[in-house]
Amino acid sequence: MSLKVRFTLRAESSATDPKTTVTKMYSMQFLDEDTVFRFSEKHKSLDLHNQLMALPVAKMAQKNLTPRWATRSFKIMLPDAIAALYADLNGNAVFLGTLLDELDESHCSASSHPSSIVPPSTPASRSLSTIVKDAVISKFGSKNSSMNAEAWLEIFETECRRLESLSKYVSEKRRRKD
Repeated sequence: MSLKVRFTLRAESSATDPKTTVTKMYSMQFLDEDTVFRFSEKHKSLDLHNQLMALPVAKMAQKNLTPRWATRSFKIMLPDAIAALYADLNGNAVFLGTLLDELDESHCSASSHPSSIVPPSTPASRSLSTIVKDAVISKFGSKNSSMNAEAWLEIFETECRRLESLSKYVSEKRRRKD
């Protein structure tokens, strides 16, 4: 039961340390189908996908993924032993005994990032240069970045919301401590 599959990795903020970027398994697609399936939060950790991530193409995709919220897809013909982890006998997309949900367009936008769930509030009193120093994002137009302006702005806005929520969290923690 060899499968041709496209996996997508995404660089996201760590659940334990918002300043740290980690690579997570985001979605998969059987190449003979149009439907893309997303991994749930509990199934995104690459530690759960160690057999897949041991393959050379997966290692290379992970290595080349740098700016936060960037994605990297790779196609692979899965060997039978690994294919059984991602598809049941009926050809359904599964992982660890759970059917995977279809990925819809709302999950692909910048508003789907966990850090952007924070409701809008008054503008921060920090200068733009201070915000940029704390952001985990490459400079627009740098040699390492091949993003267009719109994609870079979406990532920048997401980072600003993350930093704002982090600032609120630290302020609240200090207030409770006093």
